[in-house]
Amino acid sequence: MLKLGIDNGNYNTKSSERLLYASGFTVGTAPTIDIGNQLYYNGRYYAIGDKRMNVQNDKAADDDVFILSLPAIADAMRKAGTSDASIVMGVGLPIGVFGTQKDAFRHYFLRKDIRFEYADQSYHCDVLNCKVFPQGYAALCRHYKLLERYTSVTLADIGG
Repeated sequence: MLKLGIDNGNYNTKSSERLLYASGFTVGTAPTIDIGNQLYYNGRYYAIGDKRMNVQNDKAADDDVFILSLPAIADAMRKAGTSDASIVMGVGLPIGVFGTQKDAFRHYFLRKDIRFEYADQSYHCDVLNCKVFPQGYAALCRHYKLLERYTSVTLADIGG
């Protein structure tokens, strides 16, 4: 079971594995020159971080945020030494929409048999659980056991 926190910010996407990239992509039908940031998913090629997307009021309205999460998932899998994993995710939503969108955002990520390529490596995963937190707290997802002994934690979310 792989645990991963992703903060799908409007400016940057950040992961608990210390991956950071611009929240945007360019989509095409052919491979890009730079395979290091190339994602292949559902028959399309994506140049990740190439072009920032517009601010999205509903991050679950289309597949864009999910697509932007795949490089973070691939990075965590690569660091864990696997290309096939079951995943538990922690994700963040802006505090202003947290109460109204958290359930939809959780279900948005619950997917099975996800197959994709990133940086010329094939991956397969199932997102078995997803926990939604006010934006910024998703970065702490991996460290819950370490944080249990504290009664409070201060987290600074410095956005774009």
